[in-house]
Amino acid sequence: MPAMLVIRTSQLAAFADASQAGLERQLRAGLAEAFPQCSIQFGEPALAAVVSLGIEKARAHGLEAAADVQRYLCLMLLFGSHWEHDPQSAWAAAVLATNDESTLSRRLNLLWERAQSWRQRVMGEGDSQHVAAVRYVLGRSVEELCKNSSRSQRDLLIQLAAVYPRKFAEVGEQTLYDLTRLAVEGCKRFDLADRWAVVLMTQFMFLFGAGVLADPLYAWAQQALQDAGGANVDEKLDRLLRAARANARI
Repeated sequence: MPAMLVIRTSQLAAFADASQAGLERQLRAGLAEAFPQCSIQFGEPALAAVVSLGIEKARAHGLEAAADVQRYLCLMLLFGSHWEHDPQSAWAAAVLATNDESTLSRRLNLLWERAQSWRQRVMGEGDSQHVAAVRYVLGRSVEELCKNSSRSQRDLLIQLAAVYPRKFAEVGEQTLYDLTRLAVEGCKRFDLADRWAVVLMTQFMFLFGAGVLADPLYAWAQQALQDAGGANVDEKLDRLLRAARANARI
């Protein structure tokens, strides 16, 4: 009688780990195809972290097929890792959450098609409009970014429109009021009870997504503010802007 094949728990775990590692490599390759500069822009550690988070978030939606997880991950790079809770991409979350007869996978395909059109329309050819907006902000001092635009909500909107006109026109003023409220909440976490802080944070959320302070793609933002410890507001904002310049390789 042939010997019974025994597969130990440790072997099953090894198989699962190998399968997970293979999936992550496949997803990273897919991101590089959709976003050729992503390794340079974010760095490998950030991409590894966002892939792990993306798999987790996709599975929470019931997305298991590699192609579906890939599209979900691409949406995270495009809109920010927490795009489903970002007022700037509320339209995208609505497409995915639509309660109709279509399957989740089909809705995700539709969303990805619309997202690619959005990317071309808003970010421009080769993401040129987005790149220009980021470079504009990172090339200014905290005072240049905040002094005039902190006078009123209207002045802040004028600043955002000047920095990234296509996105400003796309998301609309009401969405940016909502984004400012999220910036206020984000600032509170780091004892940044200051108008300049809210203005700078709103601009960062406008560029990088409302979840920038909890996004592995932009881990430098949270780290910069945590490392600032008991520094005053001006020092914290300066540290945040310097971290952006050092890490947002765009």
